[in-house]
Amino acid sequence: MNKSLAFIMCTVAAFMYMPALFAQSPINYVINGKATAVKNGTKVYMKLASSGGTPKDSAIVEDGKFKMEGSLKSKDIVHIYIGDREIHVDAVLDGSAVYIDFDSEHPYPEGGEVNKRMTKY
Repeated sequence: MNKSLAFIMCTVAAFMYMPALFAQSPINYVINGKATAVKNGTKVYMKLASSGGTPKDSAIVEDGKFKMEGSLKSKDIVHIYIGDREIHVDAVLDGSAVYIDFDSEHPYPEGGEVNKRMTKY
């Protein structure tokens, strides 16, 4: 086989596999939280930063706790907030479990390397 044919075959193969190299695989998320200062039945919402104002997920506070589970197409920044309260938390969902204590004076996301670095600021 001559060199130019081998080069063409390698180039075609590289273009065939390139999408697989750059494709982002779906991630699963789990968000646990504490919110004892609100009534049972209060909703906690999650919005994707990339999709605007529509909530992507929600959970109901029971006995001061809530939990959200699901999957996303790729890693994303989310806004998590309780009902109509003005307090919200921004978190990066990257496949790591996230914990948020809304009872603290300055709630922040715990879990995952990116969230650790983000909360240092």
